[in-house]
Amino acid sequence: MAKNKNLDLLKLISDERATAKIVIEGEREVIAGFYIGDTFNVGGSTSWESPFENILGASRALTNMWNSIMFAISKATQLPIARELLGVKRGVSQAFVGNPEVTTAFWQGPSRPTFDITLLFIALKKNQDVRNDVLRLMRCVYPEQWRAGGWLGVAWVAPLGYTGIAEQGTVTLQIGRWFRATNLLVSKADASFSRVTITGIGTPLCATVSLSLTPHQVIDINTLKGYFIGAGVNIPTPERKIEAGPPPKATELPEGGD
Repeated sequence: MAKNKNLDLLKLISDERATAKIVIEGEREVIAGFYIGDTFNVGGSTSWESPFENILGASRALTNMWNSIMFAISKATQLPIARELLGVKRGVSQAFVGNPEVTTAFWQGPSRPTFDITLLFIALKKNQDVRNDVLRLMRCVYPEQWRAGGWLGVAWVAPLGYTGIAEQGTVTLQIGRWFRATNLLVSKADASFSRVTITGIGTPLCATVSLSLTPHQVIDINTLKGYFIGAGVNIPTPERKIEAGPPPKATELPEGGD
């Protein structure tokens, strides 16, 4: 387990904001540890593509032909007589030939964010075993084996019995009193145990678990906003951006008809 020179144990224990909790939905089991790390990163990504640029090869073929001609001219202008005949003093730059509309990007959809966090567990009491905290978190990534019997053999049940429904097999991540994300899946859990053990017992004094979590479904900006407890920023929706003008006056209606 890597040492953190900036880790003040007494300050960490007394600071409620330094705690983080993993709550297993459906069971309401709470696994609380100390959040260590200088920052907690929240990012996002989305996908853009230009489908017409890939489907239509005319622009690419025309570009290759144009650049082949330009290359030939550039090679020819190395000879003085060719420069005089072509009226070109130096080589001609290559270029892309095509309609810019073909390169228009189309939105392909969002991607789910990943939240990475490292939790520290310390045996503050002699009868506290940090291995239990680690194993409780490992349940989030390890399946359970179910013996069906007969020719069915063995079936593997998804971690935490995940069914695809948010309330079964997902977890909630809460950091201090400012961040709380629900309906998450744990994609990775790496544990490290201290070499130092508890005197007379022999179990590790502390352990860290690095977790990677992601929403079980794609989220929108308002869901992300809800993760930040008490954040009051007003995020406009497309519906709010559309402003209908006043209805036309009777005198502006076209004449004619009965």
